[in-house]
Amino acid sequence: MVKVRKWRGRFGNQLFMYVYARLLAEQNGLQLCADLPAQDILKTTPPKSGAIIDDPICQVEDFKPMPTGQKCYIISEHHQTDIALYNKHREHIRSFFTFPPDTPDGPGPNDLVVSLRLGQDFSRNKAVIVPRWYRSIINNEKFEHMYILGADSTEPYLRAFAGLSYTLVNIDFIDNFHFIRRAKKLICSNSTYAWWAAFLGHAEPLYTLKPWTPGQIRRSRAQPTWNPSLIEGAKAIKGKFLRRYQSTTDYRSGRYIRLPT
Repeated sequence: MVKVRKWRGRFGNQLFMYVYARLLAEQNGLQLCADLPAQDILKTTPPKSGAIIDDPICQVEDFKPMPTGQKCYIISEHHQTDIALYNKHREHIRSFFTFPPDTPDGPGPNDLVVSLRLGQDFSRNKAVIVPRWYRSIINNEKFEHMYILGADSTEPYLRAFAGLSYTLVNIDFIDNFHFIRRAKKLICSNSTYAWWAAFLGHAEPLYTLKPWTPGQIRRSRAQPTWNPSLIEGAKAIKGKFLRRYQSTTDYRSGRYIRLPT
């Protein structure tokens, strides 16, 4: 069987853990004995039945390479594996989940969705993307209307979009995720939450940032295959990060709200 000892990180990191555990179980004919915690955001389909084996126990702390053999695998970390593994099984991974029906107030086929990742934690880690990265892509993309997600209306970062016509979409985590997933043209922020919404969607074009975070260059030396920019079919555009930025958007509550300044 395959278990998860403890769900770590936020929703995006937990999705990496869940999908890896489910692929591991299927590859080895084992029962998956774990379910994604945030079923209100993304509901899972029943996994395939498999063998339930209690011994020997194998702790999976490094997701690469994927282990083989009928054992009791316990996932104890959320370190992501080779992105090529997910790309290889992309269509199959989509079958792991059920998605809500499209709504008429979602993005149209020629609309551009821009996903921002701000928040105080990203500010502290100097991981906020420079606004000109977004602007340069927007200036070269053709679309009918633009939607921006991931920021409160008071967010200073939005000044970078002055002069552009757009709708600021301020909705909860659940609707936000599926709004991004439904996008047909998408500029994806450097967030694992947005990454999974993009990965499970069908946006074309899809723009991602390289490097993914300020630590990506250091991490790539030790784990060169961990590069979230490489979603299948994505256009990875080089960008940089703001050295200083004070965000007013709070992600902890599950809804984008204004923070005291």
